[in-house]
Amino acid sequence: KKRLAGIMLGMALSAGCSKEVELSFVECLVEDGVHGYNAWWCGACRMQEKNLEEELGEYWQPFKEQVLIECYEPGETLIRKEICRDKKITFYPAWEFHQGTEWKRGALSLSELSEYSGCGY
Repeated sequence: KKRLAGIMLGMALSAGCSKEVELSFVECLVEDGVHGYNAWWCGACRMQEKNLEEELGEYWQPFKEQVLIECYEPGETLIRKEICRDKKITFYPAWEFHQGTEWKRGALSLSELSEYSGCGY
């Protein structure tokens, strides 16, 4: 099902329907529980966040906080938020796929996010 959706979304992208593709991709990330765990002081996290905003445009902003989880309050470097402690996240950015059955470390490209999540882009 997701593979077919990815093929159809790829066809739509090549046909010039990129806005629908962007929205479908972001919605799929949210629906499938894909999470990126960040730290405010992490340069790779900030770079990844900027790239996602640039690539996904206006569709990213409403869903951003559902996908990206900030593990520290601004200015804090010692006390992680409970969700990050519970998941034992110590490397940033960290990506959770398939309800925690698959994890990836480091900044990911959109094609990598698409591949690991199964969400077509």
